Amino acid sequence: MRVPIDPDGSAGAPALVADLTGSQPDGIALAADGTMFVGCYRPDRIWRIPPDGEPEVLVEDPDGVILNQPANVAFIGERLERMAVSSLGGWSLVAADVGVAGLPLRLPRLDPDVG
Repeated sequence: MRVPIDPDGSAGAPALVADLTGSQPDGIALAADGTMFVGCYRPDRIWRIPPDGEPEVLVEDPDGVILNQPANVAFIGERLERMAVSSLGGWSLVAADVGVAGLPLRLPRLDPDVG
């Protein structure tokens, strides 16, 4: 689901982004071009959802050997050019080039005058 932030700061009307019925989504990473990547720990799969497009399987591991319950996905590297994927079942990380750069995180700014 997508919930826009209205100009007054309130939540707008929720809208469906993608139907991933049959998956157990866990982590989401956004690419600079608007593509969304979703790690699903069951089945062992990572979805790619292009902007205004249909979900497609980026990678799937039916035997759970490499991905082994992929959960969180995040872009890494100086230019956010690679994706790291955590493994709930294997307690490991894997990384790969997914063909797009990640969207930089928007970190909060603290007002130094507020204590």
